[in-house]
Amino acid sequence: WGEDGRLQGLLETLGIPHTGSGMLASALSIDKAIAKGVFRSAGLTVPEGVEVTAAEHVAGDWRAAVAGLRPPFVVKPVIEGSATGMSHAATVGALDAAPANALRYGGRALVEERVMGVEVTCGVLGTRELVPLPLVELVPRSDVNEYQAKYDPAAAREICPARLDS
Repeated sequence: WGEDGRLQGLLETLGIPHTGSGMLASALSIDKAIAKGVFRSAGLTVPEGVEVTAAEHVAGDWRAAVAGLRPPFVVKPVIEGSATGMSHAATVGALDAAPANALRYGGRALVEERVMGVEVTCGVLGTRELVPLPLVELVPRSDVNEYQAKYDPAAAREICPARLDS
């Protein structure tokens, strides 16, 4: 709640200063399907994936759409954050329950090819002149980086500065 641009828009309309992203950035980034399109149009590489609606899941129509994707997979709600509702599947056969889990958080889910790598976050301060904070690397203590790994200190290590070369 509060990440989709509505609260930011209200505050901006009322002229109340706030921290964090503005209305447009918040609205675009909370919708993973729209955000992927924005990133792709900017020339960034994003994982291959397909959007699955609740109706497609019930009808089974989504299986043909994911046939062109390579496992392993990550399945997540289109509009949620912090890995809420996210599932992993190693094979196409293991995908059956994953969209239903993600669809509990709205009528749309993303099934994507899973990208393995290092998770790094960077806060930015400022308005006219932006100042990036040091990069922080999140290292989960299990092989799956889910909600608990993001917020439970016992589930992950945060390394600052992140172990990246320049």
